[in-house]
Amino acid sequence: MPVAEELWKRVLQKGKEIDLAELGTRVGAPERGRRQGALVVRLHYGGSFSDPGRPKFGPGHIDPTTILDNTVKYWQIGGLIEYWREHPEEIPDRLIGLAGPVRQRFVVSSLPIDTERLFDRWEANRGEVAVVEAADGSVDLDYLGLRFCQVKDARFGNLPQCFFIWVDRDGQERAGGREGKSLT
Repeated sequence: MPVAEELWKRVLQKGKEIDLAELGTRVGAPERGRRQGALVVRLHYGGSFSDPGRPKFGPGHIDPTTILDNTVKYWQIGGLIEYWREHPEEIPDRLIGLAGPVRQRFVVSSLPIDTERLFDRWEANRGEVAVVEAADGSVDLDYLGLRFCQVKDARFGNLPQCFFIWVDRDGQERAGGREGKSLT
């Protein structure tokens, strides 16, 4: 499936680089009255972390359904879910999928988190993050026009509990990341 021309133009633009702090402070849904930061996840091209038979995003596999599936599942964020139950005002507004090596990491997907369905979806499908869907069930993978922006300083660890970073509305890394930072 070809990538839309306007997305390739973004790839070729120089200076379209943002950092993790900016993802937290810039990302938000003013139309929903929120600016709550972002849950940033690392998409893998496959390998030992792949479920056999599960399609994985990769340079040669850019199917939107696969990108959505790889962005919303399966994350070890149970501690965050419990924290957000107690502090719903801190639930991040955006789920952002990143891919690529550290110096070339880029946004593959940017989705609004469905805060109304977050906990129900988590209970029904452990490890899955609920995102806002249109009436026809479709989603916008480029919410806020972040796709293909390069993201500097996004460092993840090698263990599943390090494959995400929660960046709050003030741009602070609250959990996850290279060291697997926890809320406790």
